[in-house]
Amino acid sequence: ADVVWVATPALASRITEIRSDAIIVPNALDDRIWKAVKDGRTENKIRILYMGTATHDEELNFLAPVALELSRRFGNRVRFEVVGVTTKILPTGFDRRLPDTDFANLSYPGFVEWFVRQKWDIAVSPLMDGTFNQCKSAIKLMDYAAIGVPVVASKHSEYEAAFGDNQGVVLLENEPAIWIETLVDLI
Repeated sequence: ADVVWVATPALASRITEIRSDAIIVPNALDDRIWKAVKDGRTENKIRILYMGTATHDEELNFLAPVALELSRRFGNRVRFEVVGVTTKILPTGFDRRLPDTDFANLSYPGFVEWFVRQKWDIAVSPLMDGTFNQCKSAIKLMDYAAIGVPVVASKHSEYEAAFGDNQGVVLLENEPAIWIETLVDLI
């Protein structure tokens, strides 16, 4: 290839043996397809979004005791809704959400159109420590911010660089008890 672009400095440093001249181009949202979201809560339930590619089994396992405790405290008034994240059967306390149109399943603009119509109240983005996750960008937090919901996420260098501990984003250590109390406060 004549040029290689990567989204994060961590990813650029990981590929230096293959390509020492990789160009860092930070992720961003395309404002041509990300339209303003109107507040339209219609339910009495709190819907907590967890979205990602099917590479997040470890993070889902981290959230399992959090979901169980919230279920214990709030019953069916609080649900975690998973978009992607894993191909495995979901643990207790989670519901799978799937785009409901072929257009949403076949194109990124279609997915965004479906995504912004959903009525989530809170979004989460845990990231467990590891080489793969160290190279992640903050794109998921950008998606969440675009729908205007508060976000609870792991402390991660790219998350901190993009959002810090403000702008509706709370960055936490990966301790279930801390996540539970933070989510209870938001609920």
